[in-house]
Amino acid sequence: MSDGKKFVSAMKEYKAHLIDFWGKLREVPNFGLLPELNIPDAEEEKTDDGPLYSWTVPEGVLDKQLIPTVGTGKSAAVFALSKKHARRLIKPTELKFRDKGLAFKGEVIACCVLDWVAFIDLVTPWVEYSVEQGAKDLAGEGKDEKTVKAQARKWAKEAGVALTIMKAFKGSTCTTRLEKGVVVNKTVIVVRDIEAMPDPLD
Repeated sequence: MSDGKKFVSAMKEYKAHLIDFWGKLREVPNFGLLPELNIPDAEEEKTDDGPLYSWTVPEGVLDKQLIPTVGTGKSAAVFALSKKHARRLIKPTELKFRDKGLAFKGEVIACCVLDWVAFIDLVTPWVEYSVEQGAKDLAGEGKDEKTVKAQARKWAKEAGVALTIMKAFKGSTCTTRLEKGVVVNKTVIVVRDIEAMPDPLD
């Protein structure tokens, strides 16, 4: 994106056209039951890296942290489900790679990066929570405490082994470059030996 102000102006025009189109559609026979479309104006917030435009979700509908937000930085526009995330996305930040095999340099037309290890770290607390809930379900079924604890330990160990093995896949990067007038696509996938083998399962 080369002009944030023009981008915002275009989005406002699209909104007006959409509301107008929806209104005309409701006038068509059999479409009169469609609800009226009302898109509220966004709340604007200035930041050092560019303005944020957000829409507050009615209280009680979703978590209060979920605030759909559009941010327009100096060279990109972003959409996020929270202001905090939008601020991070529009702030120019050096791209860092957990695994050096995924790193790339130079200008690219487009790129995508998958940090699989970070994703596994992200879901690990949810896996642990599921194990805890599963143990509680056993307790609710009348199982004795010793059996419940033993099963919980077994599940936790199995989950830990599975998550460790999954981290052998480090991630991937895809880049698109323009080289001497030719578009060149490159995909890198990194898989490495497991750093530390987990204890064997019983």
